[in-house]
Amino acid sequence: MGSSSRSARHQAIELSLIAEDADWATDIALAIKALPRDQVGVLAFCLVPDWCRIVHESLTYLHPRAPTLPLQLDYVHHIAACRHSVKLFDDSGRSAADLVDWFERVATSHRSAFQDLVRWRWVRIFASDLGVARMDGHLIMTTHVAPYRAGLQPDAIRDSAATGQAMFDMAHEAGAVLGDLVRALCSRTPVRQLDLSRLPAIVNVDYKGHQYFGKRFDPTIRLGLKEVLTAIEASANIAGTVLAATSSDHEAAVFRARLITAAHVISTLRQLRDNFFSTGNALRIEPMHDLLSGEHVDLIASPEVRRLRNVSMHYGIDPGTIIDTSRPMWGLIESLVPGQDLASLSQTVSHVLRQVADCLSSW
Repeated sequence: MGSSSRSARHQAIELSLIAEDADWATDIALAIKALPRDQVGVLAFCLVPDWCRIVHESLTYLHPRAPTLPLQLDYVHHIAACRHSVKLFDDSGRSAADLVDWFERVATSHRSAFQDLVRWRWVRIFASDLGVARMDGHLIMTTHVAPYRAGLQPDAIRDSAATGQAMFDMAHEAGAVLGDLVRALCSRTPVRQLDLSRLPAIVNVDYKGHQYFGKRFDPTIRLGLKEVLTAIEASANIAGTVLAATSSDHEAAVFRARLITAAHVISTLRQLRDNFFSTGNALRIEPMHDLLSGEHVDLIASPEVRRLRNVSMHYGIDPGTIIDTSRPMWGLIESLVPGQDLASLSQTVSHVLRQVADCLSSW
C-alpha cells in the first residue's frame, strides 16, 4: 500500500509539473499578443523552443499513461525539431559537427537569398544578410539563429511564404495542445496574468554577415563555430532576460526552463572546448577556459543537477525521490541536489547565465 500510495503521489506531482509549465507557456503566448508587432516576431523565436519542449515532453509523458487521448499531431516532427534546439550540442539526432555545418549552410543561404534581391550584381556585395536583435543591449536573436530555434531547414529563407505558413500552423497546433493541457490539468481556460509591457524595447540592426562575424570572437575560428557561439549567447540572454521577466506568477516553471537552458549551454561550451578548441592552437580561448572553471558552472554541470534537469525536461520522478509538499517544487530540489533550494539554485542559474552571456559578448 505504501509503494502504491507513493507512486500515485509522484504521478500527481508529475502532472502538476506539466500543468505549471503549460500554464506558463499559454500565459506568455497571451501576453506577447499585446506587444508591438515588431517585438512579437522576435519574442516568438525566443520562446517557441520552450513551448515546443513542453508540448513534446508532455505528450511523450502522457501517451503511455493515457493511450486513448488523441495525441497525434500534424506537425509532430517540426515540434520535435524545435524542441531539440533547446539542447544545442546535446541533441542526440545531430552531432556537434552537424550543427556547425548547419549554421554554415544557413549563413550561405541567407547571403545568397539577400544578394539575389539586389538587381545590380556589382551592388550585391553591399547587401545586408544578417539581422541582430538586442534587448537592453543584450543579443537575444539573429536571423541565422531564428530558423535553428524554430526547427527549420537552413535554406528555409528561400521560400519565406511557405516557411511563414508552416511556422504559423505549427505554432497554432502547439498552442492548441498547451491550451488543452491547461483546461485538463488546471480545470480552467488559459488566462493572461503576465504584463510584458515593461520589457525593454527590442532593437534590430542589419549587418553584412561576413563583416559582423569578422569582428566577433577570434578571427581564426571558422564561421560555423562563431554562429554556434552566437546561438549560445542568445540562449543565455533569452533565459537571463526574457524568461526571467515572466517569473512573477510562474516562479517554478521559469526556474525549470532557465535551468534546462543553463545546463545545455554549459554542456555545449564544454564540448566546444574539448572537441573544437585546444590550448595548443592559436585560438585565444582563455575567456572560455576561465568561464568553465568556476564553482557555479561545476554545480550546474554536476550529476545532481543533471537529475533535476531530467525531471524538469521529461517530468518523470524516480520512485525513490523524497517529496516534501511544504517546500517549493515539492522539495525536488532539496531531494535531488542536497544543500540547495529554489532560492539558492535559482541564484546560481542566474549567475551562470550572466557569466556566459558576458563572456561571449566581450570575447
